[in-house]
Amino acid sequence: MMKKGLLVGIIITIVSLLSIVIFNDKNTFITKSVDYNGNNLRISIDGVVSNTLPTNGTYYLADYDCSSANTTVSWDNVDYTLNVSNGKKKGGVSCNLDFQSYPLLSSMPVGSYVTYIGNNGCSNDACKGQNANYVSDAEMGYCGNSNYKYTNNGWRIAYIEDGSAYLVSAGSTECMCTGSNGTSSNGSCSDYITSASNISVHLNNMDEVALKYCNKELARGGLCNASNSWAMDATDFEKITGSILSASSCYGTYSNKTCGYTNDLIDNGGYYWLAAADITSGHGAFSWVADARRVIGNISNSSYGVRPVIALESMVVVTGGTGTYEDPYTIENNTFWINDGALEVIDADKKEVTLTLRSPNASKMCISTDTSVCTKYIDFEESYTLDWTDEEPGEKLVYVYYKNDNGSIIATINRSITLLEP
Repeated sequence: MMKKGLLVGIIITIVSLLSIVIFNDKNTFITKSVDYNGNNLRISIDGVVSNTLPTNGTYYLADYDCSSANTTVSWDNVDYTLNVSNGKKKGGVSCNLDFQSYPLLSSMPVGSYVTYIGNNGCSNDACKGQNANYVSDAEMGYCGNSNYKYTNNGWRIAYIEDGSAYLVSAGSTECMCTGSNGTSSNGSCSDYITSASNISVHLNNMDEVALKYCNKELARGGLCNASNSWAMDATDFEKITGSILSASSCYGTYSNKTCGYTNDLIDNGGYYWLAAADITSGHGAFSWVADARRVIGNISNSSYGVRPVIALESMVVVTGGTGTYEDPYTIENNTFWINDGALEVIDADKKEVTLTLRSPNASKMCISTDTSVCTKYIDFEESYTLDWTDEEPGEKLVYVYYKNDNGSIIATINRSITLLEP
């Protein structure tokens, strides 16, 4: 819920429905494209109540809440203009506006482009989301058929769930197939899996490819595993399109938006796999076919693309960019690790348990090992040592809180580690 702040009124006289610029008597607000009057704006900047819009620095409109459901608000953080639109409301509308210099990535629009680099075994520019067989921005790469090329490179926000952003490659970072012996290849496979019970091997091979694009500094849980990195599957398809992936509804249909047609997160110009078994064929997997722009099933030796999906931590924030293809968001994480992500501490190491801390804008931090309540804040450091010499064996929870320069809590994180018996 937005913090309630100082009520600031702007009385606007309508000149036309074209774009207009209005200043209040203190010359503090700029509003464009307005077709109603009596705007009441309550403003928060990095958690602090303000009676002006941001006028310098880089601030994002992280969230807004208006009294009319038909109101849309957008913010240009280059020329500091606020755009308000409501074609159905004739009277004034009150809005709470939350501006942040480091907004959560999960508050940014789905489909936005994000600068992200995997580092769990991927190679070269593919880690940045560059497509297989990429040549240039005019030849974006392909899998399966060189006549059908992906339309974009990089990484995009696929969807938001439970406060976390889920990234997906814009095209396909690798092409792959699986032979009848279960071995995958990024080139070609002469034969294919013919048993319905074995098609899971092909799906697992896709997930193994996707796992290489994890980055533990940003991935959910602070580690790289199957819970945060996988190949796009039926669940992802449903969350992106709002429609269940189904052979009965998608096979044989064309120009069907419920099956991904014209949704540029799905309909991306090239061929790729979906890591879901096609039970109608008995031994195939779903795929997106670029020539028909629809979903069908294919046998495992088709050399199609894999699209990694990476579930990010909820405390990943935007540090720059505008989210476009030309200017993707840059991101960092408010996070920490215990002994570089270890799950256990042996008795000999209990005296020096090291916390590695990351934050783009924290000035204070608070660390607690016995309660989730933390009150003793100290200056932020990137390394901190705990002495657990006298601690009993068992699971230990570490709680970390970060505050920014304004004293606002910007992150609350906890991780567990097990102290082993001596």
